[in-house]
Amino acid sequence: MVVAEVFRVPYLPPYLALNNGQHYNCDHGVNFAVAGATALSPEFFCQRNIGSSLWTNDSLSTQLGWFKKLKPSLCNTKQECDIYFKKALFLVGEIGGNDYNCPFFSGWSIRQVKILVPFVVEAVSKATNALIEGAVELVVPGNLPIGCSAMYLTIFQNPNESFQSKL
Repeated sequence: MVVAEVFRVPYLPPYLALNNGQHYNCDHGVNFAVAGATALSPEFFCQRNIGSSLWTNDSLSTQLGWFKKLKPSLCNTKQECDIYFKKALFLVGEIGGNDYNCPFFSGWSIRQVKILVPFVVEAVSKATNALIEGAVELVVPGNLPIGCSAMYLTIFQNPNESFQSKL
């Protein structure tokens, strides 16, 4: 079920549509999500020579920047913001999966990708801490079980049947 349906609010307008001059009612919030986004910045991946495998340059920090840019139009004073955000729901993620997908699809090994875990956790934690200022309801879901997706099962094929049954 979609989060908006559970909380009985309308589907939220996408932030990027607001910047394109389209007019939406933002009384219930704004959607900053970008398909294919990563928790880590594009620069992080470029420094490791896998920036070309990214599906978008709009990372979690970009989305947080959009929120900070929009915030003054939602409320002006600390008191107004306190009232506004007490009624708000913040949903961060599911994000982080593409931070692992891009390296895997660029040929990285499991050992190499495991090194990224602390960086991804730190990026999600920093964004969460930035949003926690004033937020009352904040949801930070974990990653989906992407290891069972067809792409991963194909990449990490193993002819050993006993290994396959343990997956």
